[in-house]
Amino acid sequence: MREITLQEVLDAREARAERQRRLLAQWGQPLLSCTLNIAGPVKRSALGDFLFRETLRALEGRVQIWLPDLKYADNALAERYSGAPDYFETACAAILEMHRQSGDCVLEDGLLRRGVVIRHLLLPGGLNNAKAVMDWVARTFRPGQVLFSLMSQYTPQPGAQGLLARRVTGAEYRAALAYMENLGIVDGYRQESSSAQREYTPDFDLSGI
Repeated sequence: MREITLQEVLDAREARAERQRRLLAQWGQPLLSCTLNIAGPVKRSALGDFLFRETLRALEGRVQIWLPDLKYADNALAERYSGAPDYFETACAAILEMHRQSGDCVLEDGLLRRGVVIRHLLLPGGLNNAKAVMDWVARTFRPGQVLFSLMSQYTPQPGAQGLLARRVTGAEYRAALAYMENLGIVDGYRQESSSAQREYTPDFDLSGI
C-alpha cells in the first residue's frame, strides 16, 4: 500500500464534498444517515465556507440527530495534522448551526430521538487539546443541551511518526475523563480501550472517495 499525502486527502475530500453538496440539493426525501464532508476550501476561503454553511442550512428540518466531530481546539495542531489552520472556528460555527436546527437533546426510553452528539477523539499527547475542546463545550452548552462522546480509539497507521506513532495511554484517557467530569459534562459517552484495534480500521487508499 503506497503512502497517501495530506494534499491527496484534502483534494479527495474536496471533490467528495462538492459531489455531496450537489446530491443534497436534489434529494428531497428524509435522511436516515448522512456524513457531511467538509471541503478543503472551508478552512481557507470565503467561498468554501459559504458552500459549507449553505449545505448545512439545506438540511434544516431533515436531520434529527447530528454527530459532529470536534477534533481540535488548537489550530496549530489542526494545521499540522489536517491542513486546517482555522478548523476550530469553522467546526464550532457548524456545531452551533446544528444545535440551532435540532434543539436540545431529547431522549425517550433511553434512546436519543433528537439532538447533537459532539465527538472528540483523544490523540496521543493531545490532553491539552482535549481539555480546550471540553472547555468550549462546557462554556457553550448547559448540561443536557448536547451529548459529548470522548473517544479513545486512535490507532496508529503505517508511516505515522512522532506522537501519532503510538496509541493513547490509559493514563491520558483517565485524565481526560476526570477533566470532563470536573467540568460537569456528565451527559454522553466514554469508550473502552479495546476499541483501539487495527482490525477495526479499514485500509485507507482513497478508493471510493
